[in-house]
Amino acid sequence: MTQAALAPDVGDLLVAGLLDDAAIYPPSALPLPDAVRAHLAHRASSYAAAVGPFVCPVDAVAAAAAEAAPSRLKVALIAPSIERVGAALALGRRLDNLSVAGIEVPLGDGDPADLAWQVGGGGPAVFVEVPADRVTDALARRFTGTGLRLKLRTGGASASAFPGQDVLSSAIAVCLAAGLPFKCTAGLHRAVRHRDRLTGYEHHGFLNVLAAVAAGSTGGAVAVRQAIRERNSALVAAQIRALTAEQMVAARALFRSFGTCSIADPLADLAALGLLAAPRDTA
Repeated sequence: MTQAALAPDVGDLLVAGLLDDAAIYPPSALPLPDAVRAHLAHRASSYAAAVGPFVCPVDAVAAAAAEAAPSRLKVALIAPSIERVGAALALGRRLDNLSVAGIEVPLGDGDPADLAWQVGGGGPAVFVEVPADRVTDALARRFTGTGLRLKLRTGGASASAFPGQDVLSSAIAVCLAAGLPFKCTAGLHRAVRHRDRLTGYEHHGFLNVLAAVAAGSTGGAVAVRQAIRERNSALVAAQIRALTAEQMVAARALFRSFGTCSIADPLADLAALGLLAAPRDTA
């Protein structure tokens, strides 16, 4: 570990389950057999604690489980609609080597209370995707008492898929105020805000999101907005390095994970910023 790295306990808290493996989605778009094999290798690696479930649409999960056999596959199931959630859960229970860690589903025109009733208590975590510009205090109140979590899309294949800085900042501030846990998906596999040289798209950074949650807990919406906008990698890393173990636990309790088509890139960024030692066996 480098001299500038986080203390081991804080570093472990930073990365624990942070990276949901979305390798079958663009831009990597690995074929399912290759993605499953790579995921199992990640889960057997020195950095396995950072790797969350294999993100898989419900229509492909039986094939994914077959590719993984006899190994057990922990998945986050992507259901296309609230009406398909029950069937997704039932399918997960029928596959012997499958463990359903979570369900991700768009809210659409549905109601969180109806979804919570369908899922029931004690099951896997359910992340409900809502466009960032629809995340308001009124919406957050509809999540109160349901046990549901929020999913924010932070990028995609077009510029319009990336919410603006102020839009994302506002959504995070709402989650903070309501104590509503969330995950992010797409466009977030680098640590710090940057403009992609090939596409020209402005990408949010996953450390910006974490810093925004940590800073916003005391500094409110203004601190969230400042952290999301920050492009200086050294300053963002310094904000993360300054967090105590207790602050890291609190921040990760809200910012649960993000889906990334690359497991290696986020870890490499953290190592380059001196926050973690570089894994020797990163695929």
